[in-house]
Amino acid sequence: MPDPFITTYLRSNTGFGLLLDARLPVLTEADTIAVLEGDIGFALLAFEYQQAIVDFLAVRIGFTGGARGAWSPIDWFGLRGRVELGAGDAFDPESSLGTTILNLGVAADVDLLEVTAVPLGFLLGFGGQLFGSRGSDIADSAARFNLWLFYTDRKEFSVGVERTFGRVALSQSDESVDNITFNFRLRYFF
Repeated sequence: MPDPFITTYLRSNTGFGLLLDARLPVLTEADTIAVLEGDIGFALLAFEYQQAIVDFLAVRIGFTGGARGAWSPIDWFGLRGRVELGAGDAFDPESSLGTTILNLGVAADVDLLEVTAVPLGFLLGFGGQLFGSRGSDIADSAARFNLWLFYTDRKEFSVGVERTFGRVALSQSDESVDNITFNFRLRYFF
């Protein structure tokens, strides 16, 4: 989840994650349930650009879309939120229903350097996803909690780490799938 401060920046994100001891139920062609078990590793590479227009408004472009807003009432504290809604055709060709998906998120960001001599910034965030008929045969919802720690001593440059904990509620059982990711984040402001 991007930070809420109104600045111009170019950001990259390189990360990796692990899904450990996964037990994923899958429907087979014979309508029986198979269970896939094991560990899954994955990588992430992303880029984003934000342009400050005035001191209270910025425009951002990246790999995602949807309604997003940011508000920073004071220099050291900011809030960010997003709402993304998608609609389309169902995956089942015999279904007359469409499908929807709803993504929600909120984050709070604190830069200690603005009020102390400590050059650290923190972000605490939550994101959630509700599935319509798309994916509902596998999962009902997903949630993610983010914690970021940044070095903020340089106004034109910041570097930090992110830890994310996620949970996907499976629709075919009372089980859930948990995941943890760690990301190294680098931002250049200009």
